[in-house]
Amino acid sequence: MASAHGFLITPASIAEGVSQTRWPGRLERIETGGMQWILDVAHNPAGAWALRSGLSGLLSENRPRLLIFTCLRDKPVAEMAQILFPLFDQVIFAPIHSARATPIEEIEAAARATGTSTLSAGSVRQALQWARERGHGGTVVVSGSVYLVGEARSLLLAGGLI
Repeated sequence: MASAHGFLITPASIAEGVSQTRWPGRLERIETGGMQWILDVAHNPAGAWALRSGLSGLLSENRPRLLIFTCLRDKPVAEMAQILFPLFDQVIFAPIHSARATPIEEIEAAARATGTSTLSAGSVRQALQWARERGHGGTVVVSGSVYLVGEARSLLLAGGLI
């Protein structure tokens, strides 16, 4: 047992703290409208590999699997596409409000190299709506940018997609 700043720290209190930790936007699961949404801010290859590992067992071959994706232009989009896009039936690109956003054309080119079916939405809201229409009963993953996940999370939790 140790004491830090007047708090008793035990192995049990550490275990409880770890088990109670929540990190929004890191493999965060939201269930709404008969669908499972997974939000993860994986914004570099290491994050994409971690997300891919975390999705093991969560994506069903028998149900729709969609990815909503975008990233900033200083990220290796081709590498991230190779890691993530083949896991999904379709990838929907969503623009974000950042001067540093990767142009959709560059993300589309990276997707073509993976052979993945794609759509380009005009907004994050539209991407979420399209995913809801196409992915009923399946899983939608939102990833690639903190900006994207933040906006999508706000929209999903507000429940105002339709």
